[in-house]
Amino acid sequence: MRWAWLFSLCVGCAAAADDSAGSGWGALTTDAGDVATAGGSGFAFDSPSNGQLAMFIPGASSATCSDVGRALSNDRELDPGVLTPSGTCSIFLYAAYTAPDATTWFAAPATVVLNCAFGDGAWSQSADCDDGYCYSGHFWTGAPGTFDVTVSGGDGADYAVDVDLSLFSGQFPYESQDTAPLDGEVSGAGDASWCPDIGESAYF
Repeated sequence: MRWAWLFSLCVGCAAAADDSAGSGWGALTTDAGDVATAGGSGFAFDSPSNGQLAMFIPGASSATCSDVGRALSNDRELDPGVLTPSGTCSIFLYAAYTAPDATTWFAAPATVVLNCAFGDGAWSQSADCDDGYCYSGHFWTGAPGTFDVTVSGGDGADYAVDVDLSLFSGQFPYESQDTAPLDGEVSGAGDASWCPDIGESAYF
């Protein structure tokens, strides 16, 4: 059976730089004018038995299912540049859902997180960073204030995904704990490969 889900939330109202996912679904910009693209093909896994869906859209087009599974299992030996090289953002979606039949759509709570590597920085191992790697440029992590994500497929098959993300707020954790909004919008359609390695991660 192929399922479909609709996740919606309105908060407040109810590597190398040329290894990117192309033009993606949009770009985010810092106050300093640095730009990072987001969106493209990704990887996902859903488990009807516990009602969980996890999807990861890497910034790097060369990232694999194995890379994503390692990242979501907190593998400290994985170079983050494999997933999020300079000039790109990675997108992570995690949702709880009620498995519908083939014709029914359900609304469910979801979380969307973005990690963005701005500028011409590089990733390197360092004990100075909690995750074992530091980024020499401006690294941002945060979330969209509003988002709509539609996901269809799964149950062993690949997924189709449509996203609309806006009003981004987060911080540059290696530089400051102050809130740092980003300009831009990420909107478009893509696909995600069925990735059983995600099912072996800390999220399942």
